[in-house]
Amino acid sequence: MKNTTKNLYKFLLFWLVVLPIYQDSPFSIFLGAAGYAVLMPLSLIFIVVYIVVKSRIPKNPRLTELMRLGYYLCCISFVAIIAWCALGNSLTVVGELLPIKAIKVCLQYFSYPAYIALVLICVRKVGTECLERYAYFTLLVLTGICLIELKQIPYALQAIHFAGTFPYWRVRLLTVESSWTAMMIYVYSIISLCYGVKIRKRSVVWSSVLCIGILILSSGSKTSMVSVAIMLVLYVAFSLKHLNEKTQWKIMGGLFIGVLAIVVLSPTLIHAVQADIEQFTSIATRGYTALVSMGIGITIPIGVGGAVYLGVFQYALKKFLFLFNLLPVKLNVSEVESLAFSKTDAALTAKSGLLQRNMYWGIFGTMYLLHNFALVSKTLRKKRVKNNTLLRAAFWGAVILTTFACEFSFEFWLLYSYLICLNEATEREKRCFLTS
Repeated sequence: MKNTTKNLYKFLLFWLVVLPIYQDSPFSIFLGAAGYAVLMPLSLIFIVVYIVVKSRIPKNPRLTELMRLGYYLCCISFVAIIAWCALGNSLTVVGELLPIKAIKVCLQYFSYPAYIALVLICVRKVGTECLERYAYFTLLVLTGICLIELKQIPYALQAIHFAGTFPYWRVRLLTVESSWTAMMIYVYSIISLCYGVKIRKRSVVWSSVLCIGILILSSGSKTSMVSVAIMLVLYVAFSLKHLNEKTQWKIMGGLFIGVLAIVVLSPTLIHAVQADIEQFTSIATRGYTALVSMGIGITIPIGVGGAVYLGVFQYALKKFLFLFNLLPVKLNVSEVESLAFSKTDAALTAKSGLLQRNMYWGIFGTMYLLHNFALVSKTLRKKRVKNNTLLRAAFWGAVILTTFACEFSFEFWLLYSYLICLNEATEREKRCFLTS
C-alpha cells in the first residue's frame, strides 16, 4: 500500500515538473491569457481535491506569505473597481468587464501557491532527487522538441498550439512566442546541472550542457544569452564572500566559462539587438511598458488591482509616448502604439512578471514579495544547503529575468518550490542527525 501511494505521488510530481513547458494550451480558448499554461486550472483543481480528501493543506512560512499577498490582491482589486466606477468610469474597459477580469487575475495568482503546495506535498513524500531527475528528463524533452521544431518551421507542431500564430519562423517550443522560452531553458538547465553534480554523473552534467547549448543557440533568445551572464556575475559576487582555495577554483572556472560565453555569444547577441532596434519592437515595448508599470506602482503604492490596471496602464502608455521623440536612437514603437490604442486587453500588459504585478499591489506588495524571495535565499545560505551559492545566484538571476523580461511562469515557481524543498530537506537531515 505504501509503495502504491508513493508511486502516486511520483506520478503527480512528474506531471508537475513536466507540464510547465506547455504554455499554449486549449484552456486559452476559454480563459484567455490566464489559460496559456495548462497548470493554471489544473493546480487549482488538484489542490482543492487534496484539501477535501486530506482536510489539510501543507504549511510553509514562505507559502503562507504568498497566500497573504493573494488575499491582498483580491481585496485591492475589488476596492479599486468600486473607486473606478465612483469616479464616473465605465465598468467595461477595452472590452473586459472589470469584475470578471479581477476574478481571472486572482485565480491565476492563486494557481501559483497552489502549484507550490502540490510540489511540496509530493517532494515531502518522494524526495528532492525525484524532482531533479524529472527536471533533467524535461530538459531532454525540450531539446527533442527544439530539434523537431527546427525541421518543421514555420508550421511546427501546429496541432498543439492554440494561441500561437502561424507561420512562425523562430523556435518557441510549446509556448506562444519565442521570448517565453528563456525562463524555461534557464530553470530546467539549472536544476539538471545541480542534479548531475549531486549524483556525481558526468554524463548527466555534459548532456545537460549540450542541451543548454542547443536550446540557447537554436532559439536565438537574447534573454537566454543574457541570463547566462547574469547568473555567472551573481555567482562570482556571492562566491567572493568565501575566499578559500576551493572557492577560488570555482571563481576561476566561472570566469573562464563567462569569458568563453561572451566570445561565442556576443556577436550573435549584438546582431540580434541591432536588428531588434532597427526592425522589431521588443526592446521598445519591454523597456517602455516596464517603466510605465514601475511608475504606476510607485505613484499608487497600494496598487490598482488586477482589473482597473487596464484603464490606468493604457492611459499612462498614451500620456508618455512623447518620450520616444527625446531619445537619440530611433526605436520601432508600432507595438507600443497598438497597445496604447488597443480596443481589447490582448497583450495589454507590462512585459515583465514582477512589474506587471507591481501595478496590481503597488510597490508595497512588490517589496513584500521581494522580502519573501530574500528569505528563501537567506535560508539556503543559513542552512548551508549543498551548492547554495550556485542556487542563490540562479534564483536571483531568475528574479532579475522576471523583472525585466519574463513572466511569472510556472517554471519560475518550480525553481522557487525546488529551493523551498531543499531548505526543508536539509532541516530534516539535521534533525535526524541530532536525534540519532
